[in-house]
Amino acid sequence: MSRLRSLAFAYALESLKLRASGAVNTGVEIMKIAALILGIIGGLLGLLGGSFALAVGGVGSAVGAEGAGLVVGGGAVALVVSLIAIIGGALALAKPRLAGTLLILAAIIGVIAVFVAYLAAAALLFIGGILAILAPKDAPAPRIPEPNTEG
Repeated sequence: MSRLRSLAFAYALESLKLRASGAVNTGVEIMKIAALILGIIGGLLGLLGGSFALAVGGVGSAVGAEGAGLVVGGGAVALVVSLIAIIGGALALAKPRLAGTLLILAAIIGVIAVFVAYLAAAALLFIGGILAILAPKDAPAPRIPEPNTEG
């Protein structure tokens, strides 16, 4: 966890240096970073929603409820789509158009799979997808430096 924090801190510091030097169009950079964050958080929320649907479907199967298998199938689809959304979020800096497409598709498919359990995730994924698609391609993605692990 501390490695993740140090990477996040190093990225934020590098981002501030790039802004101060005027080397990066900050509006484009912020759109890409927002898409990355929304995609990853939306994907994690989708994993929770898919897990919830799997649990509800499993309980329904255990008590013999009609249609429980459909809920389990929808939950499984939501889990797979959520993993695709996390991958899409991770691609937001390098390939924003592809990332945006993956995020929007994940939002739509997730809502179809497990409607209510995926709504919060779908909202974040859809907004992140729009931001990623609208970010112009001409701005370079910020470079993520290696953290200083000495002292």
